[in-house]
Amino acid sequence: MVKVRVEYYATLREVVGVREGHVELPPGSTLRDLLRAIEGGGGRAGQGDAQRQGRGGAWGPDVELKDGDVVSLFPPIAGG
Repeated sequence: MVKVRVEYYATLREVVGVREGHVELPPGSTLRDLLRAIEGGGGRAGQGDAQRQGRGGAWGPDVELKDGDVVSLFPPIAGG
């Protein structure tokens, strides 16, 4: 299994109700799989256009996760 720490920021933290959590996924899982797992758990943190950060930069949805990765989720920014 691949164990990933997920950090939630700003309004995503309010939606989820925690600052961080851990998700275990099968080997070969991608960021897209992680977001589906979060959504499947009843959360909304993986929905929309959240910014995903990890390993020093922004990630695309098909990046393969490694054991011990830390994924930080930020809500989309709106302004005007």
